Amino acid sequence: KLPRVSYNLTIDRDPIIEGDKAGVTSLLGSMLGNGTTNISKDDFNEEVDFLGARLSFGFSGGFASSLTKYSDRILQLLADAAMNPLLTEEEFGKEIEKLLEGLKSEAKSVDAVASIAGGALTYGRNHPYGEFENEATINNVSFEDVQEYYKNFFNPKQAYLVIIGDINPEKVKPII
Repeated sequence: KLPRVSYNLTIDRDPIIEGDKAGVTSLLGSMLGNGTTNISKDDFNEEVDFLGARLSFGFSGGFASSLTKYSDRILQLLADAAMNPLLTEEEFGKEIEKLLEGLKSEAKSVDAVASIAGGALTYGRNHPYGEFENEATINNVSFEDVQEYYKNFFNPKQAYLVIIGDINPEKVKPII
């Protein structure tokens, strides 16, 4: 019953085989939404928290939700994060470390190992749904690979924005 609005940004693209650089999409997804070229990471996260909003990104899009009274600003933050992400080598290094630690943890999880094996057996390792990240493929990924993926696949020509909630369509169209 709260006046809320949600935005779902989807980048429509076919899955790709990352091959010996499996992990590019994971790294990009974890780097998006961590500030923009216009707003520092700390200020960006602080503003999202102050608004009581949720904003998240992955390699295939983003999601934001807030109270309707903050809808204009959260849409601006979502757009800024999508179009002007703060992709830095420092953040790239941090995300590589996190991903490698995550792989070590997953190696001890029966569910995670079963999921990896199931995808590889069902689709084959030469299919986007059958390949998986490992330490060797993660270490093959460079910062330039992540930037190149963003440049090639994360663009408005392939984007859809779905808006749901207590919002006036005529009011939001000019903002979009």
